[in-house]
Amino acid sequence: MLERLTWEEIVKKYPERWVVLDDVKNDGATIISGVVVNVCSDEDIDSYFFDTVKSGKRYTKRRTSEMRGMGTYDIR
Repeated sequence: MLERLTWEEIVKKYPERWVVLDDVKNDGATIISGVVVNVCSDEDIDSYFFDTVKSGKRYTKRRTSEMRGMGTYDIR
């Protein structure tokens, strides 16, 4: 049986990974808790998540940390 974890528990358990969540409890854009359905690498998340959407499942995906080298840039 899958268990509900807080976002803090998810981040600690799956650092620098993509998590696919079901039954998410949130406060706006902030995830409070969820049930972890799968954990993916950066390379695998797009194909896995696309397959879940094609099968009609509606999960939430979120990375547990910012991607290295990603950020905002001010180009003027």
